[in-house]
Amino acid sequence: MKYIDTFVEWEKSHSLLNFARCGGSGNGRIPGHGRSDGKSVQYGLGKDSSKFVQDGLGKDGGKFVQDGLGKDSRQSVQYGLGKDGGKFVQDGGANGLTGQGESGFAFWNYLRRDILMSFIDYSEGKKSNFKQNLENPDSGVSILDKIRNGFYLFGKTLATDKRDIDLLILCHPRRQEIAGKMVSIYTDFLYDEFPNSVTLERAGNRPRGAKLAPPYSPNLIYNHRLTLMSYVYRMFIKRFRKAEYRRIKDEIRSRLDLPLKDLEQRTGFRISIDLIAERGAALYFFYKIRKPAYSRLLRKIRPRAIVEVIGGSFDAKIINEAASELNIPTIGLQHGAGTGTINYPKGVEVPQCAAWYFTFSEYWKKRAHMAIPDSHIIATGYPYHDEEMKKFPPKPPAADGLYRVIFLTSPKYTKEFARIAEELIDAAGGQVRVIFKLHPKEMADWRKNIPNLDREGIEIIDDKNIPLYSLFAECVAQVGADSTAVYEGMSYELSTFIWDNPMSTSLMDLCESGAAVLFKDGADLAHKIAENRKVGRVLEEGKTEVGNGGTQEKLSQGAASRGYNAAYFWEPNAREKMVDEIKKIMAQNARIWE
Repeated sequence: MKYIDTFVEWEKSHSLLNFARCGGSGNGRIPGHGRSDGKSVQYGLGKDSSKFVQDGLGKDGGKFVQDGLGKDSRQSVQYGLGKDGGKFVQDGGANGLTGQGESGFAFWNYLRRDILMSFIDYSEGKKSNFKQNLENPDSGVSILDKIRNGFYLFGKTLATDKRDIDLLILCHPRRQEIAGKMVSIYTDFLYDEFPNSVTLERAGNRPRGAKLAPPYSPNLIYNHRLTLMSYVYRMFIKRFRKAEYRRIKDEIRSRLDLPLKDLEQRTGFRISIDLIAERGAALYFFYKIRKPAYSRLLRKIRPRAIVEVIGGSFDAKIINEAASELNIPTIGLQHGAGTGTINYPKGVEVPQCAAWYFTFSEYWKKRAHMAIPDSHIIATGYPYHDEEMKKFPPKPPAADGLYRVIFLTSPKYTKEFARIAEELIDAAGGQVRVIFKLHPKEMADWRKNIPNLDREGIEIIDDKNIPLYSLFAECVAQVGADSTAVYEGMSYELSTFIWDNPMSTSLMDLCESGAAVLFKDGADLAHKIAENRKVGRVLEEGKTEVGNGGTQEKLSQGAASRGYNAAYFWEPNAREKMVDEIKKIMAQNARIWE
């Protein structure tokens, strides 16, 4: 997508990756946080301030971060700067953007996701949740909720007695109840092959409502208390060490002021430098607590590899950085369209990113420039996709003869899709039945937000326990915008209709290839359905041009019926391939703890 290329080029022109840092100095210290011998690090809490809070790393863990370094750490990590304290990160960038000899917090590498996602939303003409969160991070959260959630978070720790494990799995926080267990569909299957593993669950709010089923993952640890304590630490510094907090903000502001003005001149995108500086300062003080704790955890459990599906999160970036310093291989698993925040300038390697990346298929490898060598991007498939396809094979057409079309909604455009669904039903003369699949966040309040959909011809799916693939199995067509679920529906050879809107930019290659059809509104969609009910036809050989850079591909070669070749988007035998590739990576790094 051109606007992402514009952002990446702008970012490169200002040397932001790896070089945009704050809180560093020539001797590797973070100014204002201890003498050059690395022994004091007074957080302003008294002479024994190294006992800030309990990190939950074990019964004898007693001292929260011990300046973040552990018992013998006076000579080891130096805030993650390496044994000599002077080299913060060595990213091995091929074009000289290595950051070697640099010290301090690489704030741009951590801020980048929020700003890029806001820029993407701006470019696609939609409301930016990321920008809104920056402007008002506590919106809608009451004091009571904060206190209630604080007690919940404090009870969830990093404590584990596991050592010399196979995998540390950074789990996606969204789980599904399957067969009486709360399952992470992306990673829990790995326990069947690597039982000596540990799953780190990201912090979240206390779940409301009915008691949740037990998790499938047997060895769960949580970063909840660590997250809470980093918030407490940041609040303490902001209130009682105001000059220090202000200095970090000023460093970030001075480094980004001109680049952000240049981005506005190039694209029209504007974001407050004050908001960015505040966010960057907050991340800096979070990092001060979390990085040493995660480094200590890795040394304690000694994983052979780390597998993650949340590589864009702040904590995953810290863990990746810590793992790179310990030579632990990190493997990212694709779980979205992969066209946004994983795009980086060519030739730059970023230690906050996973060192390996497994994609759904070869198709997805062409859609982004990642901050890792091409040889480390491997098409393995998506095991959950394979399993669901077996559970819910396509059904024959319904006896009532209605044309069943599933609408794949998102909070970003649910109201627009609701209007389109109404227009379609009105224009189709009773020949179409709409299956309106709500996003889980919208299921509780849809009658208030989109009441007009409660009508004949539209079936609302507001039960999160109804599998998406079971709906695909009974439909003949799908309507979508920017959802990865569109590609999952294509495995069922569904005729595919894409809303003609900037939000659908990532799906344009499907439309350009003839694999999907654009529509403007409900009436136009009704016309397109009537005109061509077999959009997913077998394309003539050589006419499909899909993928980054215009790579020629046979999208539907050998397919039947409304046919796509599902293997184009979804590598078959995903579970076996993923496990094999993980074992290979582990074997290549078998001696890391010797």
